[in-house]
This record gives sequence, structure tokens and C-alpha cells, in this order.
Amino acid sequence: MKTTPADIAVVMPLYNEAESVGRVLSELTEALRQAGPGRLEVVLVDDASTDDSGAAARKTWEGLAHGDLRSRLHVLRLAANAGNQAALTAGFQYAGALDCGLVFAMDSDGQDDPAALPEMIRLLGSHDIVFAERSRRNEPLLWRAGYTIYRLAFRALLGVDFPYGNFSGFRSEVLDFVLDMGTFRHLAAALSRSHYRKTSLRVPRRARLGGAPKMGLGALVDHGIAALTSYPDAWVRFFSRVALLTTAAAGAGGLVVVGIKLTTKLAIPGWASVMTLILSMIAFQAVGFLVISAFLSSVLDHQRARPARKPASAEVLEARR
Repeated sequence: MKTTPADIAVVMPLYNEAESVGRVLSELTEALRQAGPGRLEVVLVDDASTDDSGAAARKTWEGLAHGDLRSRLHVLRLAANAGNQAALTAGFQYAGALDCGLVFAMDSDGQDDPAALPEMIRLLGSHDIVFAERSRRNEPLLWRAGYTIYRLAFRALLGVDFPYGNFSGFRSEVLDFVLDMGTFRHLAAALSRSHYRKTSLRVPRRARLGGAPKMGLGALVDHGIAALTSYPDAWVRFFSRVALLTTAAAGAGGLVVVGIKLTTKLAIPGWASVMTLILSMIAFQAVGFLVISAFLSSVLDHQRARPARKPASAEVLEARR
């Protein structure tokens, strides 16, 4: 049985990418024109750019040959710079009103390759979420070293490997889940925590198509912290284990103190009492952490979704045939 091509929305944050956004739109249109979706809605969220990125996108779009591809470009202009993840949130809120079966998120600097989209669309035939796993990076050595440390921290602290960025796609019901969260701090972390069926596709991370990176060291560190703090349930499990191990160690230490006191002459007068008191305090604090962890786990399980804000208006450009 022949399936009906899905309507697709592609959401892209845009901040001072006048040199690259035109090429990204051209590659995106070509990739999806060959894939043949039912309808393509490109949502560009201009995060208060200062280099006329929005104008560059509109000019390129008007000159593209879309052929039989039914497509539109929506340009949202934010009043003030809100950051990459907040721009994505605004784009998803707008895309929620476009009634598309599949939604994709990707960056507008060209590092996310639009040529991967047809295969990601195919994978969404049997999964709810597909991540573009970064199989190769083209950043400087120091940047890649920092990213390796970032991934190792995830594995060591939370037992989670995290080779994903914004580049991902999901079904419309997952978009409802994303919108119910309100504003998220890290899209990939939020999606990976969901209960939906997930898969990944290895996609080489390309070099930027133009211009300098827009995220400095401080922004990158903040982005990494946002990812780490997007797993509260994992942190609850981590500190629960630490509390249990600390309680066990304190109990074992107490037995050692009592054993030394009763069976040897090594104990200094008053030493056993002081050590027992210290170990008792450690055990009490560890049990307290355990109780707090259990309470937080219950709160997270019963946390209610927050309603999404009303989508913003945008300038809409129809495809030229």
C-alpha cells in the first residue's frame, strides 16, 4: 500500500548567519524536493540578528526553483536576543499551528547537513524521534577536546552518552510533548529523556558554511551545564547511590571503631566517642539525602506539564514555481 507523503516543518534558529543561511535553504530545498514530502514549512526564527540574516534568507528563498515541492518560508523576528534554545521554543510553538506530521530542528550555519533529512524521514516511519549522531567533527582541537570531556562527564556522572545536538526530527505527537514542557534549556536532552521510540543516524558534522562561530566559551559552558541539569531523575539516582554508599561506609566505620575499642588497646581515651558521633552525623546526613532524593523523584513523577505560549506571528513567503 502506498503511503501518503508527510507534511514537514523544519525549525531553524537564526542569529547573524547572513553568509550561510542562503546556502542552507538551497540545500534543504533540494534535499526535500527529491524526498518528495507532501508539504514543506521552513520556520526561521531570527533571534534579533544584526546582519540582515532574515533579509538574506528571504532573498534566497525567492530565487529558488522549488519545482513541484509545495513549500513556504516563515520568518519570525524576535524582539531581543533570547538564545538558541529559546529561539527553538518559539519556532516549535509556531510550527505547532502548521499541522505537520513531522518536525525537524537544525542549525542555520550549515554544520547540520540537510542531505541527511531523507534518511531521517525514512527512520521516522518506525520511530518517534531520530537524532543526528555526530560521527565526525571539524572544530579546532581544543574545542573537540572540551566536547570529549563534556561527554565523559555525562557518562561518569549520569551513565548517559550524549553525542547529539539540535539536529533531530520527530513526529507531531512528540511536538505536543515538547510544547507541554514550555521553555526547555536543552532540546536533545529533553527529547532523550522522553518515553518515545528513539533511534539515531550517524551524520558527519560539517564545517560552518560562512562566518565565525556565534557561541563563545561562556555560552558553550552554559549549554553544557544546561544539558547536565536536564536529567533531574538521573541526578536523583546518582545522589541516592552516593547516600546509600555513604551510609554503608559510616556503618562499617562505626563497627571498626567499636571493634578497636573493645578488642585492642589502641584507642585513645575519648576517641571512640568522637568518631562514633562523627560517623553518626555522616550517616544521618546521608539518610537525609536519600529521603530528599526519594521526595524529588516523586515530585518529578507527578510534575504537571505547563501550557505553551501563544505562537508568534511571522512573515510568510510562498515558494516560486
